[in-house]
Amino acid sequence: MVSLFLSDIYAKGSILKPLLLAASILVGLNACTPVLVDKLPYYKLDVVQGVPFDPQPVLSIQPGMTRQQVALELGTPLLKSVFRENRWDYVYEIVRGGKIKQKTSLTVHFNGDVVSSVEGDALEAARQQMQGKEPVQSSLYTPQAASTPAQMQPETVLTPVQQ
Repeated sequence: MVSLFLSDIYAKGSILKPLLLAASILVGLNACTPVLVDKLPYYKLDVVQGVPFDPQPVLSIQPGMTRQQVALELGTPLLKSVFRENRWDYVYEIVRGGKIKQKTSLTVHFNGDVVSSVEGDALEAARQQMQGKEPVQSSLYTPQAASTPAQMQPETVLTPVQQ
């Protein structure tokens, strides 16, 4: 039965052969399109790059500070440019499902070994946090820690068993 079908496909003048060729080309080209790949239900890992900015150290960086003082306050920069030695870039980025959900950056410019300027959206976010206002894009990975002594106490008190 299969051999009859194959002989029909390869017969001279058969229209089935060009049809199968065209169909296989269309299926092959369709497999290469990113539209279909984006619709596939596979899991994309959340990617967190950098360290969330703490408002106190961000606002403490002032012109006149040394590189060592900046490194003590903010840590080592995520990006140190080989071509621009007088620039340190601190970046915090959260990518969910392959799309950037939050990106905060801080750039510290140096003149020699001394800070000349500080710029970036982390400054405004730090100012808003210090004033009690939450920034527009709050951190998606904020640890839920107890902030008052009452919250630190266990809910149940264990007592020794009396015999």
